[in-house]
Amino acid sequence: MKIKNDFVTNSSSACFVVNAYSWGKNKEWNVDEIKNKLEEVILFYNSLFNEDLKFDDVFKYPYVYKESELPVGENKEWAWGYEKEGTVGKIIIMSASDNSVPYELFEIICSLFSAEHFHLG
Repeated sequence: MKIKNDFVTNSSSACFVVNAYSWGKNKEWNVDEIKNKLEEVILFYNSLFNEDLKFDDVFKYPYVYKESELPVGENKEWAWGYEKEGTVGKIIIMSASDNSVPYELFEIICSLFSAEHFHLG
């Protein structure tokens, strides 16, 4: 839980920062490849846990973090930890909403994409 200037949040939004090249390939991931792999992971999860989750239920569309998104001034106090210069140019995977990413997928995502997980809340 984060407490910021008398504001309390107990949400469990998630953010994953993709840190590496695609596994077994000699090129970097792109957002479409990541979306496709995430859809495969969701299908696998659905088959294991008898669920019917769709991509949009779990994730927002992945995107490349831009320098223009870096927090400045007072906004730095509100940063969650992934908003740093080292993240510029990396692909961000965000949860669709609070608690939308099943916990069982966290390790799979981190391993598959060599991603770093940030708890937003």
